[in-house]
Amino acid sequence: MDAFTDYENMVKTIPAGSKGLIFLPYLAGERAPLWDSDVRGMFFGLQLSTDKAQMIRSIMEGTAYGLRTIQDELKDAGWSMESLLGTGGGYFSKEWSQIKADILETEIKVLSSDVETASLGAAYLGLLSVTGGTVADLPEATIITSYVPNPVHQKIYRNGYSIFKGLYQRNKELFRLISSIDQGI
Repeated sequence: MDAFTDYENMVKTIPAGSKGLIFLPYLAGERAPLWDSDVRGMFFGLQLSTDKAQMIRSIMEGTAYGLRTIQDELKDAGWSMESLLGTGGGYFSKEWSQIKADILETEIKVLSSDVETASLGAAYLGLLSVTGGTVADLPEATIITSYVPNPVHQKIYRNGYSIFKGLYQRNKELFRLISSIDQGI
């Protein structure tokens, strides 16, 4: 736990946008919405002055940008969200949760939970699809805290997100080529 506290404290020292460092979190390919098993992770924008704190913050931002690609697909499909419910894991990090709220431009409500959250989410989706209900129909959960998007960070993160998406598009063929090398093809 001390390492996570240390990371949290380091991230606080780096401004939104990680001083121009962008992380693609595709360390095992990517499913939704890219469906690309060849895509790889990368840091873009490394400099001599890049330090561990900057890299950790860019990892947090990169994973939030990845969530944003999914959010965009949902919006394009006609779904909207006023807030996002988060439980467990990374949602215990105040800095990471705020980064997610800022990048998603959506309030994040962190719930207390002692259950397997992926299974609970799948059960909730099944319940809503069968009943035709809404999120308001789901069982009550206790909100521990919430994170509201910081408007000062939104312009920074919109620019970062544009670069994030461009990195994948511009390197898609290179990812395929490096994957073939890795596979010995």
